[in-house]
Amino acid sequence: MSSITRGRRGIRTLGAASAVLGAAAATLVVAAPSNAAVGTVTITPGPTGMVGTSCQYEVRATAPTGKTVRFRDQNDVQIGTSVSSNGVATIQWTPTDPGPGKFVKARQINPVDGPTRFSQTVTVGRGINTGSLCFVV
Repeated sequence: MSSITRGRRGIRTLGAASAVLGAAAATLVVAAPSNAAVGTVTITPGPTGMVGTSCQYEVRATAPTGKTVRFRDQNDVQIGTSVSSNGVATIQWTPTDPGPGKFVKARQINPVDGPTRFSQTVTVGRGINTGSLCFVV
């Protein structure tokens, strides 16, 4: 075998090894965000776009799939926990106190995974729950 042939094999082997290492590095960079903390928190209001006492609302927080998320109100009272599925943790919330500046915050239970808290603030009106509808005044 000539030295030219041996040299080309060495270059091909080096090129293949570089490609494999490059792909592994790219995979590590893409996989890193899976440990991200809780993201946005949203409260879905009723048909009128308002939130009222004695009415139930869906609260959603984006979080890595499989992570447990704790939801608390403005008084730091726990209102529920949920394990995220497909990147979203969901609970049902019934506000008890009317007024401005009411909020729900969410945080992953394991602080190593993400101590960051996110919240959404709403004004809660007086709700009249008829069973099938909820009117906010």
